[in-house]
Amino acid sequence: MTSAPGRLSITWPDAPEIVVIAGLGPRGMIVSGRHSSAAKAAWCLQAVIRLFARAGRPWPWPDEKSTFDDRKRDVVSTVATAIETLLSAGISHAGPRSATDLERLAQVTRLEELPRLSRLLTSAAGRLRALAERDDAVDEATVLSALAAAWALTQALTAVTGPPDPALIGPTDTETAHTGLLLPLSATWWTAPSGSRGLTVRLWDLDHDQPEMVTTGRAAGTDVAFHYSLDATLLWGTSMRNILSGPLRLTGAERRPDGSLAPSNRTSVTRRSAEAGYDDIDLEAVADHLQQTGSGPEVARFEAPVPRLRLIIVAQDGLGPISIDEVHQHYLLPVTSTDGRRHLLCMEVGGGEMQMVSDVLSRELQVHAITVEGDHPSGVFVREHDRISLLVATFPPSRGASGRGYGRLRRRVEETHTHEAHTNRGDRMPIRALVQDVREALTALAASGTTRPTSTVAHVLRARVRMAGDLQLTTLAAVLTEVDDRPSPGAVLRACAVIDRLDALTL
Repeated sequence: MTSAPGRLSITWPDAPEIVVIAGLGPRGMIVSGRHSSAAKAAWCLQAVIRLFARAGRPWPWPDEKSTFDDRKRDVVSTVATAIETLLSAGISHAGPRSATDLERLAQVTRLEELPRLSRLLTSAAGRLRALAERDDAVDEATVLSALAAAWALTQALTAVTGPPDPALIGPTDTETAHTGLLLPLSATWWTAPSGSRGLTVRLWDLDHDQPEMVTTGRAAGTDVAFHYSLDATLLWGTSMRNILSGPLRLTGAERRPDGSLAPSNRTSVTRRSAEAGYDDIDLEAVADHLQQTGSGPEVARFEAPVPRLRLIIVAQDGLGPISIDEVHQHYLLPVTSTDGRRHLLCMEVGGGEMQMVSDVLSRELQVHAITVEGDHPSGVFVREHDRISLLVATFPPSRGASGRGYGRLRRRVEETHTHEAHTNRGDRMPIRALVQDVREALTALAASGTTRPTSTVAHVLRARVRMAGDLQLTTLAAVLTEVDDRPSPGAVLRACAVIDRLDALTL
């Protein structure tokens, strides 16, 4: 630091010279060289902090405790009323204008520094617009769940008496992510009805024993280089072939406000070595950790739960005969794990899951483990060329695959009686059956706008109240009783929020 009449020059290692002009304050500082406005402001702030430290004075960082003032309460109340009004009119009768109203409320809540509520409203608005435009991929139950999630958060915020829990407010910016060695488990290429397309990769952090997920995408008609290919550069500046070739580490990783990893090009992928693959990974330990993680209370959030991730260690000759579920129109693949348990996996007709399984069958590959999302296989760890490799459901099969895999798949299906599908589907867990029945009843009320149950719906609700009581689900029994005894949009939304959380816990 050097001084001259009317000014002070400050510098430190790897920093430009910063000149402080007497009487002008921090805004009047001059930074040598060319910098963006943000970088210049950061250099000036560092200079002021260093001046304080040199003088032995602490730098008083402002205390930014989040407050929940009357203005925020009014906004939250407006959101709750808007959602209840929408339900009173009936979800099936809502049009694009209702979706636009929700989008405006999402903007208002964002300006009021309520980012989590804003994201839930944005999600609900998108689903409502899709329903209004008769998108077959979205139904009334999906819209009701999205609206119930946003409404439930408004109730939690309304109950706040002091400084709100930061989890209710939600983060606003990306943060630095400290990830360890990441094990790829699946990669799913998806296309939305709007024409936008993208990629979701799910991984397991071997160092921190926690799941990770990253999603990237492009709008319809943009970035032709972003296309369905293992060799295209889609994520973190590298190809999916490189990402799926084995465990990896990230440099410069960032985390989005929703908790997932950011697909930033500033993040780079580093391999352990050119030859390192999956052979030295304890997949059984990963399967055990995933089983414990997927059943914890943290899965019950306001946001819609992502499909539960599992890893099934497959027994020798553990792939059973494939059958057809004629009711739901998909294939069923029975898999026996090394602990003797039987798992029934679903495969969409003509989907990527069928392609992946036919690839495995056609080349008679030895299957070590299967990644399962929800009830659908999304990745297979196989031994190929004396090494374990990962095949994923929605990318093209390896070059060794041939069309005979589909023929073999069809032959295995034709040799199997379809009654097995009905036997397996009929043996539902009591809680899963309860969830499905209650959701159907609540959706019928919300779709029509008639919150007072008809005699049929009332009978279903009362029967399910008794069933919930038998299962000691007292909260569910109470909210269902409210729907029947004191019908209102709020009662339906509250019951839907509870059933969705129960569903997330039992996936």
